[in-house]
Amino acid sequence: MSSSKKNNHICGVVATKTVDEALTIMERYNFLRFIEIRVDYFDNPIEALREISEENVELPTKYILTYRYPEHQNSWYFVEQVYTKIIKLKPPMVDFDFSIVKLNPAFLDLCKKYQVKPILSAHLKNTPEVKQLKQLHNDIKNLASSSVKKIVTTAHCLEDNFTTLSFLKSSSKNDLISFSLSLIGRLSRILCTFYGSLLTYVTLSNVRVGPGILTLEEHEKVISMLCLDQQEFVEL
Repeated sequence: MSSSKKNNHICGVVATKTVDEALTIMERYNFLRFIEIRVDYFDNPIEALREISEENVELPTKYILTYRYPEHQNSWYFVEQVYTKIIKLKPPMVDFDFSIVKLNPAFLDLCKKYQVKPILSAHLKNTPEVKQLKQLHNDIKNLASSSVKKIVTTAHCLEDNFTTLSFLKSSSKNDLISFSLSLIGRLSRILCTFYGSLLTYVTLSNVRVGPGILTLEEHEKVISMLCLDQQEFVEL
């Protein structure tokens, strides 16, 4: 595999237990423009972030650090520690759960201080109507207008894919990532960037980090079979 414009809209997800494992995978896929590191998959997130910081680990230019808060495991204090350390690493982008930032908008001030672009993510257990998705988009915009808005629904039927794609098509701003989870939602994962989503996500390991996520190889195979090619790219 080699670098190509078709990879400009793909974000490869790295979910490993150690930093060394993550770096090995990232080196293999260094032709991708975007790579997301799932900090919550590290055995010890705090130690992993300290290792990255103290050893001056060189990461790809457009990497995203993401931490998903497992409510049943960690205290709010721990979550604040993790996010603060993530931001102070000065990654190009940090993916926050929208609900977390609503509880603590100070994270946005910290992002501004360290010149980090926030991605505010909302994960829904269903697929609401387009009107409701637009309202959620506005809610995120009102909290952080310059952020990337990421709205992920869950598809329970084939039609839910088309609702998500219709929402994308109706958006007039180039600030949105959106697709649907679940096996049924795979259709939206494949087509979302053709409807205006800034990115779609693929896994770079055997870990299926989200319901319905494809590997990079699976994604490229489907795109090739459908004879689709993507030339336009919006700079994040």
